[in-house]
Amino acid sequence: MPGTKRTIRPEDVYRLRSIQDPQVSPDGRWVACVISQADRQKDRWLSDIWLISTDGKKRLQLTNRHHRDSSPRWSPDGTRIAFLSPEKDDERSKPQLWVIPAGGGEARQITQLKQGLSSPAWSPDGKRIAFLARNPKREDDEQEADKPKIEVKHGRVFATDVRVIDRIRYRSSTFLPKEERRHIYIISATGGRPRKITDGDCDDSEPTWSPDGTRIAFVSNRGRDPDWDLTGDIWIVPAQGGDPRRLSTLAGGASNPAWSPDGKHVAYIGSPAPEVFRLEDRIWLQPADGGKARGLTQSHPGYPHSLRWSPDGGAVYFQCIEEGFNSLWRVDTRAKAVRILAKQRCVDGYSIARDAGTIAFLLSAPDHPAELYVCGPDGEAQRRLTQENRALLRQLRLGTTEAFWCRSADGTPVHAWLVKPPGFRADRRYPLVLQVHGGPYAAYLETWKFDAQVLAAQGFLVVYSNPRGSTGYGKEFQTAIVGRWGVLDSQDVLAAVDHVVGQGSVDPQRLGVMGASYGGFMTTWLVGTTDRFAGAVASCAATDERMFYYSADMPKWSEEEIGGPPWERAADYARMSSSSHAHKIRTPILLLHADDDTRVPISHSEIIFTTVKRLGVESVFVRYPTGGHGFGGHTPRYTCDTLNRAVDWLTDHLKGRRAPSGRKPRAR
Repeated sequence: MPGTKRTIRPEDVYRLRSIQDPQVSPDGRWVACVISQADRQKDRWLSDIWLISTDGKKRLQLTNRHHRDSSPRWSPDGTRIAFLSPEKDDERSKPQLWVIPAGGGEARQITQLKQGLSSPAWSPDGKRIAFLARNPKREDDEQEADKPKIEVKHGRVFATDVRVIDRIRYRSSTFLPKEERRHIYIISATGGRPRKITDGDCDDSEPTWSPDGTRIAFVSNRGRDPDWDLTGDIWIVPAQGGDPRRLSTLAGGASNPAWSPDGKHVAYIGSPAPEVFRLEDRIWLQPADGGKARGLTQSHPGYPHSLRWSPDGGAVYFQCIEEGFNSLWRVDTRAKAVRILAKQRCVDGYSIARDAGTIAFLLSAPDHPAELYVCGPDGEAQRRLTQENRALLRQLRLGTTEAFWCRSADGTPVHAWLVKPPGFRADRRYPLVLQVHGGPYAAYLETWKFDAQVLAAQGFLVVYSNPRGSTGYGKEFQTAIVGRWGVLDSQDVLAAVDHVVGQGSVDPQRLGVMGASYGGFMTTWLVGTTDRFAGAVASCAATDERMFYYSADMPKWSEEEIGGPPWERAADYARMSSSSHAHKIRTPILLLHADDDTRVPISHSEIIFTTVKRLGVESVFVRYPTGGHGFGGHTPRYTCDTLNRAVDWLTDHLKGRRAPSGRKPRAR
């Protein structure tokens, strides 16, 4: 029937369009951004660079290569745009640097680096571009792949297709071997041979030019133990190359360097606390030539990120997660902070016009993915510039999302959300699915949530919350679970379930739970310590802290979280592992994991699967060949596959047959 709306389904991932990386032109008249969409035939997300006028009247598709174009950056005079794109349309081709006239035309390829590059940054005079690239390795050369797998040295045979490991963090996808470290290069904006300006047994990132073009500030773990520390510091290097000079000295490291417009100061985000989970990130202002750093947000309750200077140099803009929203703030050099956009906003990214002060930003909400907006320097004159998914959303009946607060067992307030199915009726009783976020030091935001909408479309109520450990609710709330996973946090997520059940629209015998990473920990923890759930789905679940220490990519984090290595704190590692309760699981469970996950290796799911299978509990284990820790979003087919499998599993066990009688959680 014409005009009839339908519910959303996993395959709509191929129809949704996504906007990222808004970059406003220096004069504030245009915004360059990336618009991407999944391609079913190629099974990957393809993206192009678009220009959208800030008056909302014009838009221009700047690239149409059907590749993976990204990172648009305006030249200082606003006449050109640099961007990244692979030279060839295949998975092996790495991103290269291109420059295209802002008015449209033919893009010019600037680099031909087999290892690819990232983080392009124009010099203030528009003549050079800095970028990051790792040192090339043999596998980058396609001809090297065909070379013999045997090497003879002085009559002795060695294999060439082995990996020789000499450092702990070799598993990390971002921590590279010594011979492959990432460093800063500079190349002419018209092409030529790039010049490497940093080196060493360290990784560099976030290159940022000084206003006069003579220096580059950047983040580096040089001077720290690169095989152990998880943070870096702010360094400054002459643009022509030379010895870098360390600027920041905070124990917890620093990031996001931003030069003041007059070049006299560098603002950055850093923490005086060395422990990763206790990071107390604040904005600091330090003379570029050295001297004492001064805190600008010491009294601000939230943790800032994404710094940008105001054009006049009088203030620094920043984002801050607070109570389920990602707000935009500004703090002046006297440490007075004001909110620029209303608290009830989820800003996904922003930039500021150098000359006009116009702010371009992305906003997302539970009823729509991120769209592009602009406003004035003080947040005034907000207007929406895009409606990329209007045609699709008009065809869909979405679930409604309602925020609420409830109280945990000890009276602590817990922030949560409930997604109701399309056509919800208060006189009916629905199955309920609890979702748990990863981290644990992260948070759900009041934003578009595709997976929750897919579940709601299948007739499930969906509840998700920010339990203790979540960011945006103060330091005490966030650090309450340090070394104590599964205690207060489990009470908090169950409090959200109890609150919704108490409203009368839930069948308490048809409860499900799902989550990924730490959310997978909580999923397996709950079904191992309570009989309340009739079905569970755990993705890339972190189930065993001892195994995490020995096989994941950041053992330092475990030592700080638990208080020492496993051989000194064996009981504590066991206490924080959901695998310790795996033998008590009776809930049917679906386990999803990628073979190449280096953050939470697949052995974490194998522990649960082997245990429950041995005990005769209904379970299925799905292994994905690639995709790492975020395998569910690695390719569109994996997005569809993981959602369809979760829907089928939960439908079978929450709707297809009656769940076991609900009982109170077992004593821990």
